[in-house]
Amino acid sequence: MLSAKLKLLFTDIYFLITLVICIAVYLFKYQDLFVPYFGDELWAYGPAVRKMGQQIPSLLPNALSVEDHWGHPLLFFFLGGIWGTLFGTGIFSTHVFASLISITFIIAFYLIIKRLFNSMMAFYSTLIVTTQSIFLGQFTLVLPEILLTLLMFITLYHYVMQQRAKYILFASCLVLVKETGVLLIAAITIWDVLKTIVYEKENPIQWKHLKNWLLLSLPLVFLLFHMLLLKYFFGWFMVPERVRAFDWEWDSYYRRIRRAFHYIFVNQGRRPVILVLFVITTLFLKNYTWWKRLLLMALIFACYKIFFNYWKMPDWVVMTTIPLLFFYFIKIIFLDQYKEDKRKGSFVAATSVFIVIYVLFSSSQFDSLRYLFCSIPFAVFLPVYFIRHNLKTLSNYLLPLFAAGCIFFSMSYMHTDTNFGDDTLNYREISWAKQDAIRFLESNNYYAASIRAPFLFSHALTRPEAGYLSNMPFLHVNETNNTTDENSTRLLIIDRSENGHTNAMDKRGYEQIYQYQDRDIVWIEIYKHNK
Repeated sequence: MLSAKLKLLFTDIYFLITLVICIAVYLFKYQDLFVPYFGDELWAYGPAVRKMGQQIPSLLPNALSVEDHWGHPLLFFFLGGIWGTLFGTGIFSTHVFASLISITFIIAFYLIIKRLFNSMMAFYSTLIVTTQSIFLGQFTLVLPEILLTLLMFITLYHYVMQQRAKYILFASCLVLVKETGVLLIAAITIWDVLKTIVYEKENPIQWKHLKNWLLLSLPLVFLLFHMLLLKYFFGWFMVPERVRAFDWEWDSYYRRIRRAFHYIFVNQGRRPVILVLFVITTLFLKNYTWWKRLLLMALIFACYKIFFNYWKMPDWVVMTTIPLLFFYFIKIIFLDQYKEDKRKGSFVAATSVFIVIYVLFSSSQFDSLRYLFCSIPFAVFLPVYFIRHNLKTLSNYLLPLFAAGCIFFSMSYMHTDTNFGDDTLNYREISWAKQDAIRFLESNNYYAASIRAPFLFSHALTRPEAGYLSNMPFLHVNETNNTTDENSTRLLIIDRSENGHTNAMDKRGYEQIYQYQDRDIVWIEIYKHNK
């Protein structure tokens, strides 16, 4: 039976093209398998996975130091540790581990959309996602976001298919990769409650419903157990620094919400996603007269202008009227899809609820843009779905056109992108620049010199697991923002990728002894004190 399914699968031309895309992306990213760690991969995840592979892999929080896992659940490190035990813990090996997770995500994403909808929708959704800068940037990075997203789609799929045992299994794995997996479980549970009350019109306090919601929430027990272990080993349920980082002050919170929505639907060349979604879900909304569609379009446009501060309104309007209208739009456009097809509609509804919940929560602690990757495949899928659903007779022409537009804008963005985050493709040059600068320091035997360097550079100088050192670590390294023994600093390192620029006073008394320049950009400078 399995062989018959595989044979049938390989007669699917869209699936075969998807496999070709996987190979093409892998070849495109192949050289990045050899690049030393970058960003959070450099100072946390990469070294932690290597350490886990050099010992007996474990899910217990004390298997690694707090500085390695920062209180996160350890399933990602555990899987990486098993890989390292079998295939080695080198930079190349750990990057292969990460890239295979990315390939698995591409294939699983395609198969899930195909199973619930059709091959065409699956292919174009997959094609668009694989050409996004944030995905290509993280493709080989030893970071948990792509594994987290993979488990999110598998979990949601088993919920929609009403396969409760598989749902509990994958949802449990989800929360053990990273705590934000809770947000998908919350979205599924909230949608299930709304479905029962609003669409099924059943009494929510019946035991069958309460039992169902308890089962949906059951995977949270594993996260609770992890937090109890953190309390037992370290004395807190969550790293105190992470708790203090939550910020619910309205002005900054509202600004981060706008930034998150803009990043998901507009930034990095994703403008076609929001434009097509806006037009298709308003002008071509089924079961509504034309004047109601035009009114809906006008209202959504007005809300957009107010929400992003193009039209100035009092805070009470933004805090009350806009959310009420927004949730009304979510209901009639996305949640009401359940009325037409329970399985497909449930997937679309849960997807929309998840994006909203994810943005609202993640905006309270916005550390890195890469965190938003979890919501981007969901966001890309929505316009593909509505093109097929609302304009079925034209979708054979519109879907390729939409995909081509998304790819064009994405490629245009990547061609001109000068950002340095782990949601971009530019980290390769930054990592090579760091390595070249460190080779200079090693060749000049500055191991015992007093060095001031930016945060990530200091980790590259002192942690062999980061992949930059060819010999021993440097002994006396302080971060740039640490003024301890500032007057005794012999070497000053400036790294453009870390905004490590210092003013003229910082460099007074220093002379430049090294500079790394590429494409007319000075990436790294090293200054030596004249004494």
